[in-house]
Amino acid sequence: MDKYYIKAVAAPGLLEPNAKGWEVEFGKKYFGRCMEFGNCDGFLLYEIFKNDADKDGAKCIYAFGKIEDANIKKGECHANNKEYPIYVTTTIEKCVLPHGRGIPLSEIRKICPKINQNMQSVGGLIEISKDEYEKMCERLRKID
Repeated sequence: MDKYYIKAVAAPGLLEPNAKGWEVEFGKKYFGRCMEFGNCDGFLLYEIFKNDADKDGAKCIYAFGKIEDANIKKGECHANNKEYPIYVTTTIEKCVLPHGRGIPLSEIRKICPKINQNMQSVGGLIEISKDEYEKMCERLRKID
């Protein structure tokens, strides 16, 4: 399969390393993107902003993991005046806290030169290569 993604998220919760059962949500109109994500080999989480009041956020990759259950489930996530009613369950293998200590956008662009200036994407998913994924995972593993 070899599908790897960066998933942009708003208002992420405080993850613990090795978090099992972590829900990665999508907007209702992105059911297809949620299905694609559910079938990926690995993903990285990128914080676009923290909450309604903090539009700047960390703007960095702060976690990586694998899909635990690819079946799409219904949820009730509300963040930044939007609803994210569908999700897949994941296992977080590494999370850097606080999130601002992760991989900054400037470094992400060096590893993944095709990524646009603002990390814009459809449904919050940016496909990356296996090599790019592995480089960023290795970089996150080095952060205490």
